[in-house]
Amino acid sequence: MSINSVLPKILEKLDEHKNHLLQVAAVGMADSQFKAYRTIVLNALGRNGFERDLEKILSQHTDRNGAGRNTQARKEVPNE
Repeated sequence: MSINSVLPKILEKLDEHKNHLLQVAAVGMADSQFKAYRTIVLNALGRNGFERDLEKILSQHTDRNGAGRNTQARKEVPNE
């Protein structure tokens, strides 16, 4: 599995966790507090925060180590 195929899956899971955090906060905060909290969470974990950091780290890893080998391209083992 290549880095490029893993990143979207990681970001999808991150989105699920961000949504959960925001849902919990929405229940317990006044609107003005929630708006400020939402901005903080999305800045820290969103496109300009953790997501960008993660993409940079994975890109640097790929640059140093290559994309890796395709583990799907295996020889078939004949049935006996």
